Amino acid sequence: MSATPSSKPLTKEEVRERVVRAFKFLAEVARRRNPVMRRWQEHDWKQAFSDLPEHPYVQRMEQSNDGRLVILRVKRPKETQCPPPPHALADWLTHGWGDINQEIEVLQSRNIGSPSELLNGPNNDGSQPFGEDSPKLHSSIPASSRTIEFKDATERVRALELWRAERDKWRVAERPVRRVLALFQRLFELRGRLQRESERLVLWVGDGLLKIEQGRDSIEYPLLVQRCELIFDPSVPQFEIRETDDPPEFSTQLLRELGVDGRLLLQVRQKLDALDLDILDSAASDFLAEMSNTLFPSCEFVHRRPFQSAQHPIVFRDPVIFVSMRSGGMMNAIDGFLNKIQETGEIPGPLENVIVAEEVEHGPASNDCQGLPQLRRSSAIDNNDDPPLLTKRLFQNRIHP
Repeated sequence: MSATPSSKPLTKEEVRERVVRAFKFLAEVARRRNPVMRRWQEHDWKQAFSDLPEHPYVQRMEQSNDGRLVILRVKRPKETQCPPPPHALADWLTHGWGDINQEIEVLQSRNIGSPSELLNGPNNDGSQPFGEDSPKLHSSIPASSRTIEFKDATERVRALELWRAERDKWRVAERPVRRVLALFQRLFELRGRLQRESERLVLWVGDGLLKIEQGRDSIEYPLLVQRCELIFDPSVPQFEIRETDDPPEFSTQLLRELGVDGRLLLQVRQKLDALDLDILDSAASDFLAEMSNTLFPSCEFVHRRPFQSAQHPIVFRDPVIFVSMRSGGMMNAIDGFLNKIQETGEIPGPLENVIVAEEVEHGPASNDCQGLPQLRRSSAIDNNDDPPLLTKRLFQNRIHP
């Protein structure tokens, strides 16, 4: 609909305000469809460096042959089986004695009655069971059963004590191996999942965890994240998690939700880009400490995970690896565009026409709109008709169809 001759041209500030409002609306829609994660522990797949097993087959922060940083390398270990129990305990142990996570349990008593069972039973004085040449093994053995106690044979009790000590040593040495094997299995399953859902899932490494105690709504999430790749070498076999060539990213979505000013986020983002920083390097501590003081008035930076709760925000070092959905692309793009507007104040001409739905007057630019085409208020808006494209009424219809 054509603008009337008396329509007043829009100022540059009015155009910018409408564009910013429209993109903030789109960002809010995206956030409602994909809520911002507040705790890294809520991701489906996650692993903290502090929880990794201590074993030579688990290596952190190593250089590969091509010079790239290997964040984590995990080789498949060889597990060993529990040492077998002595023959004297064969009929006394309950099920599960070979399980590393179970304790030894023995029967306190047994009923025996057949000659074959009596061969393994105690003598009358509680000594070791008799052999085949024993004079007790003859046809006068009674057919009725009798009950024997485990403790009746001292050598049997001694055999249990010696085998328990040997098994305990095996458990101490084997537990780290089983933890590494469990981690290797998790990485193997993750590899299959990333291959099947490569268009939906992203592997990240993060550090500089922000911790804010808010009851059920507590926050613990890395402020610095970087994309990674999972590589499998079947000849070893081993897994490697490596950093990609993508630059580190800043958790702007979470910080915006916490009310941090967008201009501060832009300053921090620009400084991070200028530093060319490896987020897992010790030099990142200086950046994290400065960033903490910039974003929050009472934030504290510490080098290790705090074990006590605090009433103020805390940023600490504890690298974590996790998998997330590719849902932040639209929000990141919108945040980047809004930051660009705040930085330069420039808005592409076609975007102005789409957002404000105004007609363009190709006349001389006024002082308020220097460098921009003259935009006039549409009579469709003045008459409360439905204007085209991204207008308020159309937004409402999109939210509530």
